Amino acid sequence: MLLGFAAGAQEPSDDGVTRSVVEPVAALVIDHAGTDGRRGEQQRVAIPWPRGLLRALPAVRVADDVAPVVVTMRWPDGTVKLAHADVRFDAEPGITILPVVPVSAESDHAGVGVEGLAAAQERSVFGDRLPLVAELEDPFGRLHVAELRLEAPDPALSTDRLLVRPIAVAPLVRDVVETPASGGPTQRVEEVLLACRGYLVETLGARRAVLTLVLDNDPPDAAPERVVGAVRLRSFALRSTDPRLLALPRERETQGLPPPAITLQRTFRQVLLRPGPGHYLADRTAKAFRIDLFLDGDEVDDATRDAARLAVEAPLFVLPELDWTRHTGAFGAHGGPAPVGEVELGRRPGVALAGVLRSGVPFATGVYGAFGDAADAAAQGTPRNGTSALHNLLRWRSRALARLAEAAVLQQLLRPTPGLPARAPRSTGPFRSGLSARVLSRPHGFTVLDYEHFSVDLPFDWYWLTADPIARDELVRATRHLPEILAAVPFRTARGEGWCLQAAVLAAVATGDVGLLRPVLERLRAEVLPRLGGGPDEPKPWTAVLPQPGDVRVLGADEPFDAPWQMAALVLGLHAAWRVDGGDDLRDALLAVAGSIVDRGFVEGVGPKCFVAARDAAVFAYPVGTVPTEGTGWMVVPALAVADEVVGSATGDSRFAKTAEFLVRKNLDAHGAALHGNPWFQVFLDRNPDIR
Repeated sequence: MLLGFAAGAQEPSDDGVTRSVVEPVAALVIDHAGTDGRRGEQQRVAIPWPRGLLRALPAVRVADDVAPVVVTMRWPDGTVKLAHADVRFDAEPGITILPVVPVSAESDHAGVGVEGLAAAQERSVFGDRLPLVAELEDPFGRLHVAELRLEAPDPALSTDRLLVRPIAVAPLVRDVVETPASGGPTQRVEEVLLACRGYLVETLGARRAVLTLVLDNDPPDAAPERVVGAVRLRSFALRSTDPRLLALPRERETQGLPPPAITLQRTFRQVLLRPGPGHYLADRTAKAFRIDLFLDGDEVDDATRDAARLAVEAPLFVLPELDWTRHTGAFGAHGGPAPVGEVELGRRPGVALAGVLRSGVPFATGVYGAFGDAADAAAQGTPRNGTSALHNLLRWRSRALARLAEAAVLQQLLRPTPGLPARAPRSTGPFRSGLSARVLSRPHGFTVLDYEHFSVDLPFDWYWLTADPIARDELVRATRHLPEILAAVPFRTARGEGWCLQAAVLAAVATGDVGLLRPVLERLRAEVLPRLGGGPDEPKPWTAVLPQPGDVRVLGADEPFDAPWQMAALVLGLHAAWRVDGGDDLRDALLAVAGSIVDRGFVEGVGPKCFVAARDAAVFAYPVGTVPTEGTGWMVVPALAVADEVVGSATGDSRFAKTAEFLVRKNLDAHGAALHGNPWFQVFLDRNPDIR
């Protein structure tokens, strides 16, 4: 089923993305930077597909290999949007492009059937219990231990080549003395302090696996009345019970991890949190560690050992081919990313190593560092918002950026769960001793995702690229309480509505759980869309979007206002939702909001206003510290690009395209090639790759 490379006539699809009638070939790119050929490599690889093409995809053919597949995301019509294949391949030094051919089947299933998973599990060298014990020392010097037991493989992510097995919740407990309120005798009650959980991802037949171990302060098995709240701890370590087991934690240098201590029995003890007084986990936060495991033994040959060592020390990098990915429209909430222009090619090493995860965010190391993300969710300049987070990883195939992204995703567990208040039971006060209110509101610098800065594009993009189950879990944890967040806002803003809506869409698409999106959409239709423009009785075209109360720092205490760059966030949220829902009301709303940007929020030949009065568009303010076409002006570009795409085939209205092109040309003149890597320009440059 190879399709032609040649591009033919263009025609729009149901989701608003214009594609070629004659489609390019699905392909993978193997980037092998070493000097020797590699044989029999295996890697899980993302493969996106256009809407409407495949309803079932049990396997794909890559060269001589037929690789099992898990379908991880679907289009609204039920066809395959994204699959992850466990591909085996040979690789020579340099760049190798391998076409991908779908293998047809009569019935749809993910990876392998239940019976097949049971047989695959029997081939596991780790059995049902890992030879590892977690050890936690509390602030009072008491030691708590937990054995790590494996649950059944996750059928949504496992194949007969790769088993994804959850680590059963392993409680770490303490005894407390409590006095009943009635004044009766004291009693000792065993309560959950912290718990271990996580995943083991095992490559079958290779005797190696990747362990993601989570030290969790929100154990799911803890009874609501037995909650510790924020807790200090002194140390955390992992001890092996089998001398054959070898382990190597990732990001050892950036986290300052010591080498493992070897016992007389040739087992090891790996310290993960060095003994000290500065460790704590706020309520509903966790700390994740990723550790490569290898089970050695007398029966293991040198070739197996070498393959495991290379997989850890020099992993091959395999990604979906960029033009194919752009063609499918399956990346992120809006498609893309931008192609790599010729002017960028000579800058690849610099872009790959210096292109931090979030533009302008310093690379913070240490066991609680954010690793290139912004720990403060409301960081100025909205570096955590946009149309994508890992577009440059896909564009540049940078191993350094991939390591950075993985570490940053794992650190997201340090961010408190949004939408829930912190818990602080009186009985566990000693465990919080010395932790100030500010520390607990910003644990290790991480702030909770808030209404106006809600962003899940980092875990979404990482899950899109890798099918990492921890990223999937984080999408659920971040968005499951969005209805509570939205119900509690003092007043609505275009920015808050847009970012929360986009986040709900991404979480629902990634997990297949429409329950994460349904209440957000229901509220949008019942409470937000009727109020756009001030209310149902306001004249149209819309005189404003979501006016905010006057503010002395903006246009004055008596002047309600809106902001075109915040309207842009609402356009992006509406576009993401429309691609999933298809409702005409969502399409009409996004076009109306985009129209307000170009009509009331833009000064011809100058750029977008920063703030504009809700009652009089002649009253406005330019951005402070930058020219109108930069800074917040960048946020307008993707919004107008998607609006033009939606409206183009219907009316031919070019206002959106002309305004977006004006902003892009201004910035190309000012910033050149650096602009291609900016998240705000990915959607436009994807749709307009030839702009100069």
